[in-house]
Amino acid sequence: MIAFTENTKMAFFMRVVVAVFLALALSDCGPADKPFLGFWKVQGDRFEYLKIAKNGEGHLLTRYGNSLLDGSVARKEFPATIKDNTLTIGALGVSGAYKESDKTLVLNGKQVFAKVDDAEALKVIEATAQEKA
Repeated sequence: MIAFTENTKMAFFMRVVVAVFLALALSDCGPADKPFLGFWKVQGDRFEYLKIAKNGEGHLLTRYGNSLLDGSVARKEFPATIKDNTLTIGALGVSGAYKESDKTLVLNGKQVFAKVDDAEALKVIEATAQEKA
């Protein structure tokens, strides 16, 4: 039988406490951009989707929406950055924030986008493009 002295008990207890704190601290250390990545659909009846993806050290925002000229599906890409829970699309002067409470992306405090499944978004975009072609 192993006898534990007071010092070994205290050392063991301290290791357990440190391990628990490390586990808690590291469990929330995911990438800051994770909530932003993927497809987003504007709320309402308008056809507009955003896709946010990693692009090297930065990010790329792709907008799918109706063309003003002929109503076809227009696809435009813009470089973007994500920092401090804010998405910034420099070329457009637009910024957006991810709202954890309702899991939405709000651009310029006005346009609200909801996260959608990637496969479902691609299916809708392709179907709309076929319909307008």
